[in-house]
Amino acid sequence: MGFCQPMAAGASKHRPLSIDPLLQFNRNMVLRLILVLSLMTRCTLPLAAQEGSFPSYLDQASSSDLEGATAELPDLGVAIEPYQPNSISYPGLVQRIWSMNLSDNPTIDVRVSPRASVYVPEGETVSPFLPPGPFGFEMEGVLQFEDRAIYDFRAEGTGKARIEVHGELAFEATGELSEGTRYPHLYEEGSHPIRIRYEGPDEGTSVFRLLWSSETFREEPVSSEFLSHDFIAEDLKRSNLLRLGRDSVAKYRCLNCHAWEGLDSDIYMPELDRDAPTFEGIGSRYHRDWMVKKILSPHSIGVDREMPTLLHPHHRSSATEEAERIATYLSSLQDPGLSHARLELDNTEPESRGATLFEEQNCAACHIPPLETPEEKEDRIPLDNLDEKWKPSALVDFLQNPDKHYRWIKMPDFGFNPQEAESLAAYLLSATHRVEVFPLTFRQDVGQGRELVKEHQCLQCHTTETPPSTQGTPPSTQENPPPKPLPSLRGGGTTIPPLRIAGRGLGGGVPSRGGVTSAVGCLAASAEARGYAPDFHLSEDEREGLTLFLEESLDSLNRSVPAEFAQRQMNQLQCQNCHQGEVEEFEEVGWESFVSLGAILSATREEPEEEFEDFEEEEEWADSPVDATVSEHQSLPALTWAGEKLQTDWIESLLTGELETKTRPLLPARMPSFPAVAKPFGSGLARLHGIPESTRESSDENLDLILIGEKLLLDPPGLNCIACHPVGDHLSTSGLQGSSINLEHAPARLRRPFFERLITNPQRVLPATPMPQFIYSEGITAATAYLQGDASKQLEAIWIYLASLENP
Repeated sequence: MGFCQPMAAGASKHRPLSIDPLLQFNRNMVLRLILVLSLMTRCTLPLAAQEGSFPSYLDQASSSDLEGATAELPDLGVAIEPYQPNSISYPGLVQRIWSMNLSDNPTIDVRVSPRASVYVPEGETVSPFLPPGPFGFEMEGVLQFEDRAIYDFRAEGTGKARIEVHGELAFEATGELSEGTRYPHLYEEGSHPIRIRYEGPDEGTSVFRLLWSSETFREEPVSSEFLSHDFIAEDLKRSNLLRLGRDSVAKYRCLNCHAWEGLDSDIYMPELDRDAPTFEGIGSRYHRDWMVKKILSPHSIGVDREMPTLLHPHHRSSATEEAERIATYLSSLQDPGLSHARLELDNTEPESRGATLFEEQNCAACHIPPLETPEEKEDRIPLDNLDEKWKPSALVDFLQNPDKHYRWIKMPDFGFNPQEAESLAAYLLSATHRVEVFPLTFRQDVGQGRELVKEHQCLQCHTTETPPSTQGTPPSTQENPPPKPLPSLRGGGTTIPPLRIAGRGLGGGVPSRGGVTSAVGCLAASAEARGYAPDFHLSEDEREGLTLFLEESLDSLNRSVPAEFAQRQMNQLQCQNCHQGEVEEFEEVGWESFVSLGAILSATREEPEEEFEDFEEEEEWADSPVDATVSEHQSLPALTWAGEKLQTDWIESLLTGELETKTRPLLPARMPSFPAVAKPFGSGLARLHGIPESTRESSDENLDLILIGEKLLLDPPGLNCIACHPVGDHLSTSGLQGSSINLEHAPARLRRPFFERLITNPQRVLPATPMPQFIYSEGITAATAYLQGDASKQLEAIWIYLASLENP
């Protein structure tokens, strides 16, 4: 499920700002004086000594008890000592959410939140298990401090908020959160418990975002990389099972066969729209023998965990014969527009174009390469024996249009052209050199196979259009019986009589983990109890989650929470396989990237270009700008700040494959498209960061500022960004076009607050970036000839100038 994945050991640390020692001393004294004057009223909550965690507000206080009480001032001469966390840590904070009308809605949902933020517009819900309306929550976990320093916390949003760090009140507010009271404290470097309480407003949008600052960095949102929890919450286990059951209803397409009269919302769970591969032209795509195996035993082919076993070979003597007849019928459904040209399967050398594409596009992140032995508990899709499944011409077509026959397919579209698709298909099929013979000949059981497709209700999930008149006739979906009713356990619904647990109807109870389950039908644990019902090969957790979900939370299908959808899709689409939280090994980019950056090398070091090949062996170059340049601009970007960094409409265009320009031109890897999830995914990423969806805003057409912005970017007396970055039609003065991002599209791609934060302290936001810091701690830049060096005014001018490039 991905709700509690262990955090990688060794959290990265950002580079602190360079601050003059005398200035730092004076600032410390001022901050401590402010601290003494401000810490006049505060409240602390005791930490639990046992099991390395601390109690929830549910054990000791009312959710509306947000007023502080007086307490003794801390000794500012000694920093608060770090907390000793447990040995295993999980990312994110444990969040408990409740409706403010607890009498009518007593449910308390529990989940792991990767960030200390929420954004819920009026009329929507913060959780699929809670109705829309005012809500409150509590988050608890561990916050990692980078340095020994005085830390200052603040919140943005509306409502009521209280933040406690290591038992000390750090912030509290009522109404407009940004106007709340701060209580800075001196903390030692290391882990410190954090607890956040929030109550949303009675009306309007509910917003909460946690920000912090210290003596070494300016105010910023708290990054997810610093938030974790090191305790096992029993109530979280139950909520995870409910979410697993909810996800399973969509994953296994339960509503295709089971009707539920309660599904009447316009904002239902997006995954309920998931389709299944169409049968249209399927005989032109797959070999008949492979389809026989797939039909007979779906889970023995690859890592598919969605298609059920329908024929049950263990107690159906005719299963093999029926599978052959169904496969024969499906093989008759041909696509006359698909070419049957043979591929030349001779480019098997590692340096072949197909092998290069496979490596450049990081296909091994999700697939086991041909002829490679899979590791134990491997979850990647194997590509050996691919020739047993695909007909060569169909594989070429599939690589160019992965979602042509299956809109919600997890295989993304890399935009391969015909030549690239042919090269990649030839590489993938070269392992066994299967010889294909056309046309196929069919046995005289096409009609019987068609009737079996109807009998087993295959078209409850799969669809087909009218096939070519020269081949078989598909059954109509209208010939299938109507969907069976799905149990509605909140009253007024119907229950499928055979669907029982422990001898009772579903309403009679839920089996405990490890208990004996005697349900029949799809949820049955044994083949005998399941009978002829589809076998989805459910795991114990899935079975328990589905049972619990059907018992309690069917109505949650009527509620969509974009933030949770984005989390689910990032997990299911395995975004982390390519995009890491940070870039650690720039050597993976390859030698070609170092060669292309020769001018930058020669500009920073005096060694001649022919000596560049010794670069990786020189230890004194380890922290040079070059390795950062390679890792930042020629590596896949991290997703740490994606929702806060990128405009929502730009994310949607990126995921639908509509963008015409590539942000990193020299990066071989391409960003593939996922059209089915593009819109809710972009919205969800923004909500995860506690901010609304966005589109590019129009900027003032101030000609004076446009001219100043142009000079700041293009002229050496200014910030001279063009030394590394192309700007529209203006080429980079380094001569290395494409080695850095063209700034022309920055306003369309980036949110302005993130853009300004990045320019203010690049290394803080992107530790691997080669971009220098232009803004001094006083808010002044070195380009004092423009706007008196005022950084905020200069950033305004730069932004307006860049916006004018796309609106000439």
